[in-house]
Amino acid sequence: MSAENRIFQYLFLMLFAILTGYTMVIRSSFYGEDGLPKAGITAFRVAGENLAGDYALFRLLEETPNESAKAYDAEVQTEFLKDKIHTDGSFAAFAAPTKSFIVVPFLILTYEIFFETWQMWGMFLFGIALYSLFPLKKALLLLFALPAMFLATAFGGWSLFISSALILTLVQAEKHPRWAGFFGGLLIAEPLCFFLVQFALYIRKQKRTAKISIIFAAVILFFTIARYGFSAFIESMLAGGRALLYTPCDFISIPSAFLCAGFPIWLAALFYFGCVAAVIYFGFILFFRRPLCQPSVQDAYLCSAALLLMPFSQMGDYVMVYAAIAFLLNDSEDRAFLPWDKPWILLAFLSIYLDGYFMQRTGVSLQLILTSAIPFLCWHRSL
Repeated sequence: MSAENRIFQYLFLMLFAILTGYTMVIRSSFYGEDGLPKAGITAFRVAGENLAGDYALFRLLEETPNESAKAYDAEVQTEFLKDKIHTDGSFAAFAAPTKSFIVVPFLILTYEIFFETWQMWGMFLFGIALYSLFPLKKALLLLFALPAMFLATAFGGWSLFISSALILTLVQAEKHPRWAGFFGGLLIAEPLCFFLVQFALYIRKQKRTAKISIIFAAVILFFTIARYGFSAFIESMLAGGRALLYTPCDFISIPSAFLCAGFPIWLAALFYFGCVAAVIYFGFILFFRRPLCQPSVQDAYLCSAALLLMPFSQMGDYVMVYAAIAFLLNDSEDRAFLPWDKPWILLAFLSIYLDGYFMQRTGVSLQLILTSAIPFLCWHRSL
């Protein structure tokens, strides 16, 4: 990369780091010290939004480990939060019980401290993940320039941690298999991502990392089932299905887009399974029929594939699309940008400013459009 292009790139990242950081400050100003919206602000429920629902779910799982159906009851979660942190609005959390087991040591904290701790560790881990891909200066700029931290802080969700673990597993698998295996095992908190990463490790013959991550994941699963029972996993899936059917507009996924638009369930399911088939087909081509395809391009595809395959994805989950963007930027360091790359990458940095307008006009989130475009960018970079 020429010195001129490098200077332009750093100025670009500095601009968006300032803009996105300022946007986060504005968003934070809407809440008081207790994490509740200030007087007169009715658009928000609590700092972290959906994270509060997960917090209630985890606390309920701990208090009633043999009554997982109660913990996954939306009315019980809503009543719990109204009693504990005095927030209004309804909640319907359906996070996997593995997430609860992983964060057990932090559940003794009040929600506002839990949120601050979650935010701090998320920022730290995502920064470390970016540092594994880029030099320190660029990694720090990307940490604030990419909208990942904003989405996670504003909407909650666990994608900031999942994205960090995914990046660290795939990037460090060859040089540091033990650490990569540790982070790969943590991905069992999001089983779909865990299996996608295992697939990539198997194809790349990184067996040591795969073995360590499988063993660690098995340990987490064993103790999670011992603590909450296997029924908690079933209740998690049922709760996610209920939420998708009853409040589809709260989700950002292929089936939710059709359900929210008023299409029948069978048509939403048909398009969803068509999307699944397309993702699998293009993934097969990318991993098996493109021998010169770079690992960073394959990794970007995995990130977008995970989002497209998730029927229950919400706004906070779209941090993962910026992990895909980070992989594509990493690949462009060596092979430069292709003609179609720059407009979409620019759109990724601008997405949080345009998403509200775009959704109002089309009924579909710009995040979903951006995620759908990533596989095509990967396809072109694999040729």
